[in-house]
Amino acid sequence: MAPLIHFPNRVFTVWKYTISHRQLVLRSVKDTKQGISTRIDLLFKPVAWMSLPTGFSDLRVEEASPEHVEFMTTISGVTLQDSEKLFVLQGKQSQGYVAASLYALDESTREFDEPDIWGNLSFYAPEYMERTPEEWRQLGYSNGERLQKAPPDTDEIFLHQIVKDCLLGLKSSVEPESIDAFIEGMKAGYTQRAR
Repeated sequence: MAPLIHFPNRVFTVWKYTISHRQLVLRSVKDTKQGISTRIDLLFKPVAWMSLPTGFSDLRVEEASPEHVEFMTTISGVTLQDSEKLFVLQGKQSQGYVAASLYALDESTREFDEPDIWGNLSFYAPEYMERTPEEWRQLGYSNGERLQKAPPDTDEIFLHQIVKDCLLGLKSSVEPESIDAFIEGMKAGYTQRAR
């Protein structure tokens, strides 16, 4: 099975779990010695169940096979709901599982200790007003690409969150050029056009 996500030569750490919104974030930080100039945050939400090591190198994320789902159900007693999927996270020397409805990615130049974009559930949080239109376009692309891979019953949930975020963005006085870039990127990601 082809991976949904594959980051060779990157090390991801379980970064945080937010109980109130059942959000799990894994992070791969910059490493100038290795020539890695970006930080990648990987979000799963809402999380129904997880079994993870603390970190992964050469991370691959796949949708679980029926055998994996049966294994998870047996050891956890959790049954997946209609909107939930079981994701298998595979590293060079580790493996883990996350049962959640969706995942999202954010690749940026933010530093090790800066908050992720999901901290207040809005891509348009005030601390990200300094994003360039190209950064907004890239963020839109990754979310459009994720939406394209989502099952139909997840689309409505995701679109609702995007609309909510756009409204919050307008209230936060995000530049129209940045909002246009985000929407353009999202369309490109959804239709799988090259960046």
